[in-house]
Amino acid sequence: LSLVIERLESMQANGTHNYDYVVLQATDNSIPFYESMGFVRVGCVTEKEVEEKNEKNENEDKTEVVSSPVFTVTITKNYETAKDYAKKYDVDVWDIIFLTKFLYPDITPNAVLMVGTVLYIPDKSKHGSLRNEATKWYYSEDNETPREVAKKFQLDLKDLLAANRGRLENLLANSKLMENTKLQVSNLDEPDDKQLPYCHWTFPDDKFENNEPSYMMARKLIRKTRAQAKIRPVEESLAIKLSEYNPDDIPAVANASVVAPPPIDTEPVLDTTPKKKKKKSKKRKRHPDQPLTPKKPRTAYFCFLHNEVERLKQKSLP
Repeated sequence: LSLVIERLESMQANGTHNYDYVVLQATDNSIPFYESMGFVRVGCVTEKEVEEKNEKNENEDKTEVVSSPVFTVTITKNYETAKDYAKKYDVDVWDIIFLTKFLYPDITPNAVLMVGTVLYIPDKSKHGSLRNEATKWYYSEDNETPREVAKKFQLDLKDLLAANRGRLENLLANSKLMENTKLQVSNLDEPDDKQLPYCHWTFPDDKFENNEPSYMMARKLIRKTRAQAKIRPVEESLAIKLSEYNPDDIPAVANASVVAPPPIDTEPVLDTTPKKKKKKSKKRKRHPDQPLTPKKPRTAYFCFLHNEVERLKQKSLP
């Protein structure tokens, strides 16, 4: 993972990749690992769609292009480039290239544009106006009351009680809540199951209620300059040099029963390498005046066996 992040941060932006974030799917037990790598857990919910039989909506054309809010600009002067409009509207030129590339595949930042060319520009003024409509939840502290929760979030106490009585029966304003009691604190006029936790891994015969939600982990990339991109400590620490994957470089593995065995060379091969002579261990001669080495004493087990043998001999005698 560190190697991939290093590669992404070292890549120079172009029309096919201009990444600002890395987003991964994670399970509950893998969240600490991704947090140790600099990732932050972000929300991910799905909303129940209301099926409306409307002929107008069914016949409506659907586009495959999905993006954040944009506006269009038509070129009216000669010798203008996408880089000029990026500087004019204070946006990244590669964002303009990315949004416009499906119309003009060969467009580049410094390409001179013809009059009438349409450019898609990210609308920065609308980025902050997107309202988060997901239902928010609060986990109470021990002995905390709904009255205190309503005051904390500046909510109407009656609306708070009405929104949570479907799950918590006999809920009162001064009811003492247990620790980590789940309370709905936004969208009080909507059902609590409108937004559901998103789950990425499911089987066709599984029910949504029986699956555990998955999580999205995001990490902002710190883009490097061309000089900084040459320094890659993670890649340099590897034992082998990385190369681009090419399946043609991998030899095909054939069936062993079909492949003919290699021809056997019948001529003897002489080994011309000089062989080292093995040193013979010479036993050291004992000096005539040197006393004999005493024998090692018997072990307790040997003594036990000797006594048992003598006892059995005496027992077998008539």
